[in-house]
Amino acid sequence: MIEAIPTGLISWDYDLVSGGVVLGSLEVGWFYERGRFATDAGACEIYRDGFLGPWVLEDHGAVLARATKRDPFTRVFHVETDARRLELRGVILSSSLELHDGDRLAGRIERQGWLTYRADVDLPDDLPLPVRAFLFFLAVVTWKRAAGAAAS
Repeated sequence: MIEAIPTGLISWDYDLVSGGVVLGSLEVGWFYERGRFATDAGACEIYRDGFLGPWVLEDHGAVLARATKRDPFTRVFHVETDARRLELRGVILSSSLELHDGDRLAGRIERQGWLTYRADVDLPDDLPLPVRAFLFFLAVVTWKRAAGAAAS
């Protein structure tokens, strides 16, 4: 399991930590739904392909994953990697999201409490770390949108 720890009080950036070791850092853009996942080995870019296009996880020009939202009014992301088709779904009446691999529940991303943006990222270890960070990024996008809607 990975613990996502915000890097500041009003920051949407996170350190992803497992067993007390920082695995990498996720930077989330303030104005655009884009980001960057960095480790000691390098960095992957996360961006939206066009205004309403898919989110893309890219490592030095190679696409590692894509996520689309077919319905703008739901928290359901269809995620494709080289080897898998996954679905990240929001849990009703909760800020949590569940990862489904076909009909099987494969993992979960959930905040540690109502007043914190610390989160537990419980996703399959056979997914590469950048892909798990990308899935967490999508969860952050939903939380950021909800926070913006609540503030307005």
